[in-house]
Amino acid sequence: MWSGARRPPDWLATLSIIALVAVVAAGMAATVGRTILFTPEKAVSAYFSALAAHDATGLPEAGRADLVAGADYVAPSGAEILASRRTGDAADVDVSFALDGQRWAATVRAHRLQWWGPWRVDGLITGLDVLWPAGVDLAATIGGRTVDDGARLHPGVYTVALAENDTYTAPPARLLVTGTTASVPVAMFLSPRPELTRRLQTLINGYLADCVARAPTSSTIVADCPLRLSGIGAPSPENVSWTLTAPPVVSLVISSAAPLEVLTSAPGSATVTYTQGRATKAATVPITIGGWAELDAGRLIWHRDNLTAIGE
Repeated sequence: MWSGARRPPDWLATLSIIALVAVVAAGMAATVGRTILFTPEKAVSAYFSALAAHDATGLPEAGRADLVAGADYVAPSGAEILASRRTGDAADVDVSFALDGQRWAATVRAHRLQWWGPWRVDGLITGLDVLWPAGVDLAATIGGRTVDDGARLHPGVYTVALAENDTYTAPPARLLVTGTTASVPVAMFLSPRPELTRRLQTLINGYLADCVARAPTSSTIVADCPLRLSGIGAPSPENVSWTLTAPPVVSLVISSAAPLEVLTSAPGSATVTYTQGRATKAATVPITIGGWAELDAGRLIWHRDNLTAIGE
């Protein structure tokens, strides 16, 4: 390129190389400046694109990014940047988006670590507030993944389910998260498992059969049992005999009194016959059952009251 005396000094050649590098770098910077993370607006657009793609890797770590990968997750769509305001290395970006048949408006916070970028979004994070009945402490799941109370969620529509357990069932709950509130509640409508009611009925039937079997022949009151006929006067009864006519039908409900309260759906009855003096008498006694129940290592325990418990 250069020959003879016309060759420039080395410093000029070096300067030419530096200038060329600067031009190339400027072109690269201009190109990078147009890429998606080198303005706060582009970073916010990328955030909503990642949600729409169910791409957990494109989301900030502040929220449960893994939950957007579920098949039941519904992402926001049609995100539009409305305005942005920069203050140094931070920016507030106003955005609107469609979700659950409505358009929502929110402000997304973005920041950069260096003056040249890239910009990163903090996300629209909302805390999960799972509402359980009093005295109940269970786990919920989203997309098969366990979520604790207070879990931080990105915008979208989620399906919240009850984690597998031995005591309760609940239908899935639909949860709308718009990112416009600090927290969002979801109520789980629990029901005792039907098999627990069947087990309780068997337990109580056995308890009443035992009451009949150990009933004294000289009293119309059976201790620690609902078989009792009082106020019969003198003389003392003899030849007392109890027969369980129909056991009560019991049910389990979740109430403020107990997580598994025992109620009588249909009263039962028992018949007692006895002699008093020279007369033979008979009476029918209604039977109702109450208390509460619990599972202890898989074993059903029926608490008749605060003092007496009967287990399987």
